[in-house]
Amino acid sequence: MGRTMGRGTAIARRMFERRESRRVAREASRTAREASRAAHSLATDAERLRREAEAMRRRLTPLVAEARGALSEGEAHVAPLVEEARQAVREGAARLTPLVDEARHAARGRGERLAPRLEGARLAARERAFRRAAELSEQLREAVVEAEALAKRAASVADRAAIAAAASDAEGRLRQSGSSWIARAVGARRGAREPASARDEGDHRGDAGRAAGDQQAAADSPKGGDVASAGKAMTMARAAKAAAAMRRAGRPGPLAVGFGLGAAQAAFAAAFRGPRDRFWQRMTITGLALGTYAVVARPALRHTRVGPLHAVLGAASAATLYETFRVGDTFARRYVPSGASDIAEIYALRGLRPRGEIALRLVAVIGPAEELFWRGFVQEGLALRYGRWRGAALATAAYGGVHAITGNFTLMGAAAVAGAHWSALYAAGIPLGALIVSHQIWDVWIFLVQPPGEAGATARATVG
Repeated sequence: MGRTMGRGTAIARRMFERRESRRVAREASRTAREASRAAHSLATDAERLRREAEAMRRRLTPLVAEARGALSEGEAHVAPLVEEARQAVREGAARLTPLVDEARHAARGRGERLAPRLEGARLAARERAFRRAAELSEQLREAVVEAEALAKRAASVADRAAIAAAASDAEGRLRQSGSSWIARAVGARRGAREPASARDEGDHRGDAGRAAGDQQAAADSPKGGDVASAGKAMTMARAAKAAAAMRRAGRPGPLAVGFGLGAAQAAFAAAFRGPRDRFWQRMTITGLALGTYAVVARPALRHTRVGPLHAVLGAASAATLYETFRVGDTFARRYVPSGASDIAEIYALRGLRPRGEIALRLVAVIGPAEELFWRGFVQEGLALRYGRWRGAALATAAYGGVHAITGNFTLMGAAAVAGAHWSALYAAGIPLGALIVSHQIWDVWIFLVQPPGEAGATARATVG
């Protein structure tokens, strides 16, 4: 039975192998047929492409020959033209070379001939400038000497008048009073009744009152006659000291104001009419010169201080003036014929120096110096002579007038508006420290941070 099963298994294996071989033969036959069909198709495509390539070659052969002929003809035509152009260039260079050399020699000779004349002209101009500077310096010195002489004469007259008034007042009080404390009380009350704008004069009168009290006390002593004379001398000394203090802190006189306005006109003319690329350097020097002159001519300006309240008032003043200029900018651009070009010319000055440097010059020198000079010195002197509000109007006119040298109508109008704003505030009693802060903030904001015209353009672009 085992042999039978082994024989059956072998038969089954042989049958499976024959079946597998027939299946493999069929697959190989099918693959061979597919390969034959593919090869036939490729051969057909290759023959078709060969025929097309041959046809294309037959069509292109005459075109290539024609192109070669045209190229040969073109080279034959172009070659003489190229050679002619090269020859023309060589001839032109040959003709231009002597002309260029001749021009160079002529320019060198002309420069050599003009050099002595230019050097002479430069030296002459320098000499004239030195002479003019010397003349102006001499005139300035004479004006200063004359002003000092006038100030000394005025001070001498004021001292004599103050001393005489103090002595007369003291003698009258000696006759009318019976005790020293009454004289002191009367002197103190008289000093307290003085207005705030004349504090120095009040101090002087207080000193005179105290001197009268001392004289009366001396008269009441046992040696009344001798001590009274000593008290009278002490009264006169104190009155002279008080008069000198009044003179040092007094307001500027007409001569000093007039000289200052003339110097301001000359300085602004030099600043705006000089070389444009050094405008900010000249403007800074102008501010330093005018501010120094104001402080020297009126020493009370040296005590100008800026406190927290001044900063708040100055910021509010600058904001109000900025809104005014926004309206003025629109008006100038719309109704003034040259308004837009004038404004563009003003703001073109921002590009001459770095903005940080310009801001430092405006805040540290130009803004404070202009307030010290135009409000603290010029307006104060004009107010002393013409009254508070009339002096403010004259100071405004002077501030706008010095800008007429620029020939920029819009700038002159803007200066007049700003000057009227600060002069009115100063006449109304706003401290000078607040006006300095206002000038500083307004200068930087309207000139560097946000000019009114650019603010309007930004707002329109945002809305659009």
